[in-house]
Amino acid sequence: WYNLWEYGHLNREESDKMKAVIKAKKGEARRVVEKNIRSAICGAMSTAFHDWMNTVEEKRQVVALQKQAEEKMKMHAEKKKGQSVGIVDRMCAQKTRDLLEEMWLIWILVKAMCSGENELFGLRAEMQAFKAKKKEQAHHVLNS
Repeated sequence: WYNLWEYGHLNREESDKMKAVIKAKKGEARRVVEKNIRSAICGAMSTAFHDWMNTVEEKRQVVALQKQAEEKMKMHAEKKKGQSVGIVDRMCAQKTRDLLEEMWLIWILVKAMCSGENELFGLRAEMQAFKAKKKEQAHHVLNS
């Protein structure tokens, strides 16, 4: 009976030692796992922060480019407006001159009709030359 008790007591002591060793190994393994998890979390947070910084910088660049493009479009529109005003001014000046020339031609035509038919045929050719000249001038004003 004593031998059995002693054998059980020795087994229990070995069992307690083994439990203590296993408990120590579990604690060490747990610390290693926690350390690895912390480094993984820190890495993920660092990556997320850098991605966020890059996104903010890209957005800032996009806004700056949009502002620059809007300014250039505004300058271009003002330039085109100035050019179109110049064209309108030239066309108005040309119209004034054309109206004066037409009035002069009509006056000559009326005078010729009153004085006789011989001068009328010469005026027809002059009128056709005048119209051709005006078409050429209008074409030149629109193209310049």
